[in-house]
Amino acid sequence: QPTGVPGRRQMPNFHFTQNQLDDLVAYLQWLSNIDTNNWPPNIQG
Repeated sequence: QPTGVPGRRQMPNFHFTQNQLDDLVAYLQWLSNIDTNNWPPNIQG
């Protein structure tokens, strides 16, 4: 529900189903396990 306060932002509700949420979590977990070969490099190069 909108807060009705001018200048304030609110988190959107995407109305995901439980199955969609489970799929999203699985995708994000898959992404976090990708081997990036230590990319990006550190500041020293």
